[in-house]
Formats: sequence, C-alpha cells, structure tokens
Amino acid sequence: MTMDMVDELDPTVAEKLAYAAGYKQGLFDGVRRFAWWKNGTQYVGTGGNTLSEAYITINRECEDPNYKQPY
Repeated sequence: MTMDMVDELDPTVAEKLAYAAGYKQGLFDGVRRFAWWKNGTQYVGTGGNTLSEAYITINRECEDPNYKQPY
C-alpha cells in the first residue's frame, strides 16, 4: 500500500496503518540497537537468534492477523 492510498482511506484507518508501520519500525530499531556481535555475526537476546532471524520473526508477527498490536 502506498502513502497515496493511505491518504484516501478513512482517517481512523490511515492513523492505524501509520501507527502500525511506526510500531514495526520501532521493533526493528530496538532489536538492531541491542544486537551484539560474535565471530562476525549479530545476535539478539540471550539465545542463539541472529539479527536476520529476529527481523523475519518481527515481519511474520506483524503480518499475522491474530497478532495484537497496541493501538
């Protein structure tokens, strides 16, 4: 969906889409900022998840219609 399409939507829907996009970007930024390096690979958290795997998980969760976003 392009920003032109968002402008044509009901303001409430447009606000929710903008909030969801910002929420997702905030997740990406937070995960990236707290990632740590080991042997040339970036990891997140205390487990063995790489930064790439974390990004895939974020995308999957945010695209899931049952995922509850706080808006």
